[in-house]
Amino acid sequence: MTNAVLHQQPTPERIFNAINAHQQTEAIKTAIELELFTAIAEGNTTAAEIAARCRASERGMRILCDFLTIHGFLTKEGTHYSPAPDSAMFLNRHSPAYIGGTIEFQLTAHVREAHARLTEAARRGGTALG
Repeated sequence: MTNAVLHQQPTPERIFNAINAHQQTEAIKTAIELELFTAIAEGNTTAAEIAARCRASERGMRILCDFLTIHGFLTKEGTHYSPAPDSAMFLNRHSPAYIGGTIEFQLTAHVREAHARLTEAARRGGTALG
């Protein structure tokens, strides 16, 4: 360990980030399913424009976009949203580097249910997937 780590005050930040990580997962999943990043790439940059393109409510889209902005997936200037560079490259359906399709297998109900059973798997010394 380095001296910087030894002299750092304990903080619950990493613990709260881990506990709340599911919120980011769900927000990204929703954004991919609604094609939010693709909508922005097509020139829809306000909550109203994004909502119309994604067939969602303006209020819901604004809340989602603001959450994604807080977590660095989008940027916001005034009422206009832009994707962060990694979001633009990997979450725009028109990008050759698009990886949004990974949610179809990484976030399947089977896999998500398995994660909900990790305590049980740890107790018995097996896997959660069965």
